[in-house]
Amino acid sequence: MDTQKLLDKAQQVYAYMVKAPENDWQRNMGNWDWKPGVVLIAAVAYDEAIGSDEVDEYLWRWMRDNRHKAAQQRVLNSTAPFAALTELLRKQPEAAAEWLMRPR
Repeated sequence: MDTQKLLDKAQQVYAYMVKAPENDWQRNMGNWDWKPGVVLIAAVAYDEAIGSDEVDEYLWRWMRDNRHKAAQQRVLNSTAPFAALTELLRKQPEAAAEWLMRPR
């Protein structure tokens, strides 16, 4: 598969996952849990590959909009979004202050 086809397919998968309707429990991104976490981790890798401001903005917006849910989940699966957050903070360490000072 050539590079352009691979990038096109990655974009299709990204769009399919992040634009899921709330009533689709398999793809619902409105929870701080395993499924959104796996999608976020993949989106971070996708963003690193293509360098998209749109993907980067989506990731940060998702973190801001959903971080208050992190304390509500007390199971191992709910740690998955933190893996994506760690990578975001590694790329933008100045954002760590906002995350820590405004946890909700």
